[in-house]
Amino acid sequence: LVILVVILLISLFQYYYQYQRYSTIVNKLVDLVLNYNIINEKQNSKQSIELFNRSLDLYDKTINSNKPDDDKVTVNKSRMIKDPLFNEVVRKVILDVKIEGGFRKPTYKDLFFYQLVLLPFTLYNWWKKYHRRYISKVPFTEEEKVELAIEVVGLGVWKEELTDNERKQLIDIEIWKEE
Repeated sequence: LVILVVILLISLFQYYYQYQRYSTIVNKLVDLVLNYNIINEKQNSKQSIELFNRSLDLYDKTINSNKPDDDKVTVNKSRMIKDPLFNEVVRKVILDVKIEGGFRKPTYKDLFFYQLVLLPFTLYNWWKKYHRRYISKVPFTEEEKVELAIEVVGLGVWKEELTDNERKQLIDIEIWKEE
């Protein structure tokens, strides 16, 4: 019982810490967009300019959504940055951005408790792959070859975005083979 409580506390601390990191990066991105340098645009990064433009478009749509074409409001950028509605729009745009790595939004799959529960299943799958690859030496299917090639090249994040032609090229260069 004590071990279970300690594991749950570790999981809660881990979630809280990761959520704090996520909140910090979101707040920094919001500040970056709100402190957009209108006068000297060369000081801004491409990403901040893109986020600012997306926020500006959404802000325009929000302000002019219920007005006829004749009553459309043109936005003054210096006033807009001080507007609380624009602040909400910027936060919404930032939250829609997919943040990866150590600053991503935590999920239940990141929790230590969840990973500990799945440990037997993970070990079983790992042993099954290891046995098939090194002990029984069964020939790989096309999909397994692609998976191994993606693993070797390090394309784990982009594996869903590969085209069929790129998958075929990965198989053709036989990078998945062991030397």
